Amino acid sequence: MCKFMLKSFKRIGFIFSLLFATIANAEIKFNAQVCVNDVAGFIYVPTNGKTIKSIYWEFGDGFTSNNTNSVHIYSKKGTFAVKGSISFTDGTSVDESVSIQIMGLPNASFIYNNFKDSCTNNNSVCLEDNSTPDNINQPIVKKIITWGDGNTYNTSSPYSGQVNCNSYYKADKYKIFVEITDNVGCISTFKNYVTIKEGINVNFQATVDYLDCKTAKICVQNYSSHSNVFRPTYAWSIDSLSNDTNAYLLNSKCLTYKASKSVTISLIGVNGQKWC
Repeated sequence: MCKFMLKSFKRIGFIFSLLFATIANAEIKFNAQVCVNDVAGFIYVPTNGKTIKSIYWEFGDGFTSNNTNSVHIYSKKGTFAVKGSISFTDGTSVDESVSIQIMGLPNASFIYNNFKDSCTNNNSVCLEDNSTPDNINQPIVKKIITWGDGNTYNTSSPYSGQVNCNSYYKADKYKIFVEITDNVGCISTFKNYVTIKEGINVNFQATVDYLDCKTAKICVQNYSSHSNVFRPTYAWSIDSLSNDTNAYLLNSKCLTYKASKSVTISLIGVNGQKWC
């Protein structure tokens, strides 16, 4: 009887030794480095075959969870201590802690160059890159621009002040989307919309008639054409006179000069608020 009991106690002691060693080898599975606003996942894996009854997670930023396989989104960068308090179905429990580093995001910043024409006959919509990294150890290593018309731009060597342009050939509203990525995989985005209007094909004719040896008459008439443009307007610049916004499509504008000089004439067509 005593021998049997001694043998039994030895077996029990062996079992407990194995149990404790296994608990020490249990682990929280997670990614040690995650970007701000990305999903951080935490899974506690007991390697001794135990069954988890409940778990209480503390994410280090004031938020908690009771989900066994838990996810959390950090809204700011920094290093956070994550603690898991685990209870098993056999009545035992254990606390495990890990540290997670939340990486800051690059700042996607672009100047939309709206001084360029935005009309189908003469357009060049440009973005100037003013993006900055979160810190010097996280340089921006990739930039993708989707212009909204099927055209894209992709570079692995972006730099501050870089200007990228795109021309559009169909009147429509387009979404410009930019994505920048730093060397640890943190991503920031920028978006803007551009409305491309139907262009005006500006054209005019200027004639010079000499009324006598000292008098010349210059006449201009507008022969511009367009399609699907609602009430286009025009701006004439003739010599040093103030701009004239009459169309002169059915009639001419004439000026008389009595002295020799060089006269500069220009015409701009306007579709809505865009000079086309």
